[in-house]
Amino acid sequence: MKFILSLNGNWKIKADPYDKGKKLNFFSPEFDSSSWHEVNIPCHWELAVPHYYNANPEIIWARKEFLSEEIGDHTRLESKLIYLYFKGVFYYVDVYLNGNLLGSHEGYFEPFSFLVNSYLKSKNILILRVVCRNEKDLGSKKQILGTFGHWDASDPNSNPGGIWNDIIIGESSIIHIHSARKKTQLKSNNLAFEYVYVLITALNEIKTLIKIQYIPKNFKGELISKEFPVLLKPGLHEYYFNLEINNPVLWWTHDYGQQNLYELKIQCYSNEIEFNNVLLDSYNLTTGIKEIHMERSGKYGGKWKITFNKHSFFMKGTNYPPWQRLATATKNDFLKDLKLFKNANMNCLRVHAHLSRPEFYEACDEEGLILWQDLWLQWVYSKKVFLEIKRQAEIAIKTHQSHPSIAIWCAHNEPFYAPNMKIVKYSSILFILSIIFSFWLGISFVNFLNSTFSLPIFSGLVSFILGFSLLIFILWIMGKYFDLYPFGLFFNSNSVKLDPELYLIIKEIENGQNIVIPYSGICELPFTIFRSPKLKKKIYEFKKFYTDFHYYAGWYNGNHKKDYRYHIKWWGLNGKLRDKARFVTEYGAQAFPILENFRKFYPNPVSWPPPQDWWILLEKNHCFQQKVQKKWIKADQCESLEEFIRTSQEWQAECLKATTEMFRQIKYRPLAGLITFLGIDCFPSITWSIIDFYRTPKKGYYVIKNAFESIYAMVDWPKKVYKHGEIFQSSIYVCNDYWETINNVNLKWKLLTPKNTVIKEGNHLCSLEPDSVKEIAQLSFRIPNEKFIILKLIWNDPIKSKNFQENSYRFDIGISRWAKHF
Repeated sequence: MKFILSLNGNWKIKADPYDKGKKLNFFSPEFDSSSWHEVNIPCHWELAVPHYYNANPEIIWARKEFLSEEIGDHTRLESKLIYLYFKGVFYYVDVYLNGNLLGSHEGYFEPFSFLVNSYLKSKNILILRVVCRNEKDLGSKKQILGTFGHWDASDPNSNPGGIWNDIIIGESSIIHIHSARKKTQLKSNNLAFEYVYVLITALNEIKTLIKIQYIPKNFKGELISKEFPVLLKPGLHEYYFNLEINNPVLWWTHDYGQQNLYELKIQCYSNEIEFNNVLLDSYNLTTGIKEIHMERSGKYGGKWKITFNKHSFFMKGTNYPPWQRLATATKNDFLKDLKLFKNANMNCLRVHAHLSRPEFYEACDEEGLILWQDLWLQWVYSKKVFLEIKRQAEIAIKTHQSHPSIAIWCAHNEPFYAPNMKIVKYSSILFILSIIFSFWLGISFVNFLNSTFSLPIFSGLVSFILGFSLLIFILWIMGKYFDLYPFGLFFNSNSVKLDPELYLIIKEIENGQNIVIPYSGICELPFTIFRSPKLKKKIYEFKKFYTDFHYYAGWYNGNHKKDYRYHIKWWGLNGKLRDKARFVTEYGAQAFPILENFRKFYPNPVSWPPPQDWWILLEKNHCFQQKVQKKWIKADQCESLEEFIRTSQEWQAECLKATTEMFRQIKYRPLAGLITFLGIDCFPSITWSIIDFYRTPKKGYYVIKNAFESIYAMVDWPKKVYKHGEIFQSSIYVCNDYWETINNVNLKWKLLTPKNTVIKEGNHLCSLEPDSVKEIAQLSFRIPNEKFIILKLIWNDPIKSKNFQENSYRFDIGISRWAKHF
């Protein structure tokens, strides 16, 4: 389809808070819109009309006038198919042209179009009714917005509603190529099978010649071309083609090679005798050739081995949030963010429970960052929208699967219940009734047994077991089938029914091209109800599907007596739960942005420590979790806001470093990847991000940058406090992420006083096997009589031009530097 007219620019919009627009004929061309607000589209209405942010309307009408002569002359309108094409609308939209309802659409990321030849006049009025609800029942959501709509790290007062992408008029001839996608099967590094799918509408049956070309886009290479005679059927159909590519030039992540891209060009020519070789339509997309594969083995498939282009592959990255106001993002904005992540030695991003703009995926393809792509499902959704979720999921996969940066599809993030009053109400009533019924049944059974056997203790015990078992059974049934608490909190229709079905849909579409998992955050742990549903082994390979781990020691998990060090004993190299840590996709702690940036969106307190209302608004509007923060940092133990901010960043950095090193030690034993939470803020806030909304890195960013180096040396994490004369012993571990043996790595270590005086030092020369972790030496020293000491590790990376890298540890002696907060 050829685009011939943009309808972006000046529009008029009006809020419809009571949904009376249809009755008042807002869609009529004769309706007087002189009082409507003038805005530039694309936009979100809360930005275009400032008072809409506080008013938070759910329904907006938008109006645009254009002339048919802007499209073309009368001959063109009669000889071509004219389409009205939308690239993205949040969330529901009804489309009227000259008073005629063309149709409706649901879903924010999916482009859609209408054939408009029969509706066009010399003067045209296009009117849209756009709806994006402020959902009240967050335990049963009906809009599929993911983290744009319901999340603990996005603006709680924002409504993403709007026309966030272009509106265009385009033309085509008797056929229209709507879209194209492709899948790769890499037989070897010397042979790739490419499967190309083309979605075409034809007005009638026609003989055509489809020409498919793979044209090197950013490298010098061979052009691959093949022609296919095809008889197109009337209507909308998808056609399938396959090509063999010898010696394909592969796409790599930035840390392992070049980001080689092809332009996939599809041309449809007439093959009819009277119109032979006439170009009917064409379609281009940028793609790359790569293979990503995950082998599951062990109990329930709990061991994961990921390979990338036939190599073992360890993923290092962070979670990427939604661009809160999607209409405002540009490709250059995304490129700036990706540069920050690449500089932090990351090779992957987890796109957290949303789909972004097309420009984001283009940027990832070009910059060589591979993606763990969540679908737009965050927490739980109403059963009423399951069919719509599955419809949109199929479109999402087909729309994005041609990007070489896509590696992992995850159907649903944390399919757990968010507390909501409706479910709590019904669950409470059920719980009380269940207790009464179980108690009544137990008493009745006691009386029966007593009258029969005259054994009151035995009768009471048996009756208690019966009543309690019945109570649990009733609650389990209500959780499984009606999503009620307490079992419905985690074991509900979303995780039991929806997500396994989505897994099968995605897996069928991908057919082995990319990795597919049904949900995120379902990791088998002792004494927890985060459990995988039972699956049919013949369909799902294993009876259960446990996935990645969300780890929050130092924030949600633990306290000052059992901080993150306690959890190292469980998850670290010698921990009992180590084998469950197959992939970590969330870990971190909240930290404030620097003082200068914090003042841009929140006022200084009138005194320190601040009054409670200062904290309340910070929690309500900016995602701060004060109750959790108080476990680790006490505001009244800081002398000022500046010290409090600095301390929060230091705590985040320490938690991130300790956790990253703990998991890096178990690389491939069994850990397959490590992704922090969160990469960047999507609005001015206090979250788990390592880069704030204004793109200023926090201290945690530099910790991650260092800990994600391709060669990284570390020791066992120090205790909270040591005594004078105590012995510290540890192995020295060196991680090598390169796919080659590294010789002549010279590692030095120094033990320093607070005044930087060397107490003790050592030196070790070693070779490192490809893509491995190695214990190269033992380290032992006696704790001296100092306030604290610093252990510094220094080593060279022969691959990088940078000569030396460092890692240091602080050993507190006598009293911890965090003691006043604990």
